[in-house]
Amino acid sequence: MKTNKKDTKWYIFYRENSGEENLLEMSSFKECLSASKELMTPSNYMICIERNGKRIKRWDREIIAGSDKWINCPPDNFEILGELITIKKNNKN
Repeated sequence: MKTNKKDTKWYIFYRENSGEENLLEMSSFKECLSASKELMTPSNYMICIERNGKRIKRWDREIIAGSDKWINCPPDNFEILGELITIKKNNKN
C-alpha cells in the first residue's frame, strides 16, 4: 500500500462516549497511528483511520465501564451510534 502520495488526505474519525463525533486531519498514516494511540482512552469508544474519506483501519473499545481494552476490527463492522450506555460488570465472589 502506497501511503505517501502528496494528494492523499489522512483523517482520524473518533466517537466519544457522549456520542460526539470528531474528525481530525493528519499529514500522514504514521501520524494517524500515533494520534490514534493517544485517543485510546476510556472516554472514547471508536477510532478509525481514513484515507481520502474511506475507512482503512478501526478500533473499538470494550464497552464495560472503565475498560481500556481496544480491539482491532474490520472498518465496515457494525457500529454503535450515539451516546454509549454504561455496562457495569458484576463480579460475584
